[in-house]
Amino acid sequence: MPEAEIDMTCYTAEHRGEPVPGREIAESARLSSADVHRCPPAGRRMLGPLAEADLVD
Repeated sequence: MPEAEIDMTCYTAEHRGEPVPGREIAESARLSSADVHRCPPAGRRMLGPLAEADLVD
């Protein structure tokens, strides 16, 4: 099966309280680069650049 091309955008924001899943989001989790095994392929590709930019870990 050929790979599909996707575009991803990562947003950041300041917020108060604990984020909770809703509507089409079934689960919310805080991940670090050590959790790459829990991510789908697109998420795996994003964790490295996010860690390099000090946005995770």
